[in-house]
Amino acid sequence: MRKLAGNLKQSNTLLIFINQIRMKIGVMFGNPETTTGGNALKFYASVRLDIRRIGAVKEGDNVVGSETRVKVVKNKIAAPFKTGRIPDPLRRRHQLLRRAGRPRREREAD
Repeated sequence: MRKLAGNLKQSNTLLIFINQIRMKIGVMFGNPETTTGGNALKFYASVRLDIRRIGAVKEGDNVVGSETRVKVVKNKIAAPFKTGRIPDPLRRRHQLLRRAGRPRREREAD
C-alpha cells in the first residue's frame, strides 16, 4: 500500500476500494463491526466513508430510489465524523451508469 500511495499521488489518480463489514465476536462495548483485510486500508486511506441504505424513496406506492446515510469515518483532508443523508433516485443512477459506459468522445460532446 505504501508504494501504491506514492504512485497514485504522482499520477493524480483517485483509487476507490469497496470493502465489506464483518461482526466481531464477543464485543460487549464499542462497535462490533470491523472491515476485512487487515489494517492497511484503514491506515493509508485519506478518506473513509461508511455508506448504508436506510430506506426507500417512494412516489406514491412505487419505489423510485433509496435513501442513503453517509458517515465520514476518517478524513485527512477536511473535518471528519460528519454525517449526511442522500436521496438516491434510481433514474439518476441509471443515467450516470449509461453515460459512464459510453466512450469518452461521446461524453465530451454532451
